[in-house]
Amino acid sequence: MATLPILAQRRTSAGFMAGSDSAVTEIEQKLRELNFSPASTSALKERTLLEALPFAPPPDYREFLMRFGGGDFDVLMDVRCDEPPPLAEDGLCSFGWFFGVGAGGASLLSALRMTEEEFGPNMFAFASVGGGDMYCLRRTESGVDAVFWDHDTAEVYTVAGSFTEFVKRLQPAEEPVT
Repeated sequence: MATLPILAQRRTSAGFMAGSDSAVTEIEQKLRELNFSPASTSALKERTLLEALPFAPPPDYREFLMRFGGGDFDVLMDVRCDEPPPLAEDGLCSFGWFFGVGAGGASLLSALRMTEEEFGPNMFAFASVGGGDMYCLRRTESGVDAVFWDHDTAEVYTVAGSFTEFVKRLQPAEEPVT
């Protein structure tokens, strides 16, 4: 599993690390390709946020939060799922935005409060599809994977074996044929 090292380097206005390509991680490289708009990390209260999570997040997700603080894309996105839900077309699920560290409806803390009873101690939401469905990190006996949670049925479908793999599977949505 690739992790994002915390580097004391200058950041660009979009939150990406400035400097050589050797400092660009797999997650950062994929997010750059997809024109990701990171949230401000200035509101990150690491201790409060980490204490609110039901389990210690994997290093790649923790570093994503610390570096980008959540965010979204300027185009519609899909993610390819290992185990797609019944309504997914060609194994692709819609993607909305990553919950952020700030206040408001897209706040990771708000999402945690809304879902803690439903999800219990082994799962938490890190992104929204919109309409109530969410992407979550789920703790299993073999590690932490990324899953799609269907709010209508409370069913969980495996998306990827890690947060890094989840990000690598993001792709611009196909334009609908009219």
